Amino acid sequence: MYHCTICSITTCPEKHGNEKQLCSDCSKFPCRRIKDLNKRYVSKYGESPIENLNQMNAIGLIDFINVQNEKWKCSKCNELLCVHNDVCLNCGNVNEYFPKDSNDLIDK
Repeated sequence: MYHCTICSITTCPEKHGNEKQLCSDCSKFPCRRIKDLNKRYVSKYGESPIENLNQMNAIGLIDFINVQNEKWKCSKCNELLCVHNDVCLNCGNVNEYFPKDSNDLIDK
């Protein structure tokens, strides 16, 4: 994804060139960029990058990845689901985590 390579969060000057540094390690977390991203992702996809970063800090990156790999596994074909799509890109099965409408987001 081209946008990810030029993302202002990835290239944030606070990271001093360390693109692998987590935003949650920054003294300015959550900054305006992260809050804007969070607002967009919560409203469009029902997912919170801020909550994910907080969970990474709480349980560690490896455990977070393991939890997410299980959560986002398609129940039909076991491939990973995409947060941006309402169906599995591999088999077309419904992505149960994708919000069906704005009422789904209110419940989260």
